[in-house]
Amino acid sequence: MIVFQLFLLASAAFLIYISQRKKLTGDKKMSILFFTILGIGLFYGSTYILQIDIPSFANKMTSIVKSLQGIKT
Repeated sequence: MIVFQLFLLASAAFLIYISQRKKLTGDKKMSILFFTILGIGLFYGSTYILQIDIPSFANKMTSIVKSLQGIKT
């Protein structure tokens, strides 16, 4: 079951990459941002599927997002 879930996660990431590939060819900054977000999504998805708890990393990412939005933590 875990292998199937990881396969679905990787397939979804691959489909997202294929659908956005032509749009990202000219813009280097957007390409880096896209692959960073896709990588973080794959990382979080795989840790969720494998049931690995990473609270400190999750708290740090939450504080970064809140600071970007202007919310005081």
